[in-house]
Amino acid sequence: MPAENLFNKSELDEIYSAIRASEKNSSGEIRIFLEDHCATSVLDRAAYIFDKLEIKNTQLRNGVLIYLAVDDHR
Repeated sequence: MPAENLFNKSELDEIYSAIRASEKNSSGEIRIFLEDHCATSVLDRAAYIFDKLEIKNTQLRNGVLIYLAVDDHR
């Protein structure tokens, strides 16, 4: 299943709501990144995405990335 079809609208709304609630109760910022495949090490790819999305540049430098390579189950 392609990553963009992993969640339906209702599930996405629930995820967004949970992220907003978590961010409201903490100083952290949460990002989710889904893609179909990861051709490299998952840790290396997640670090690259973390940097590319500038998550490290949050005010308190406490951003969180949830990374999933859906078809690879990683």
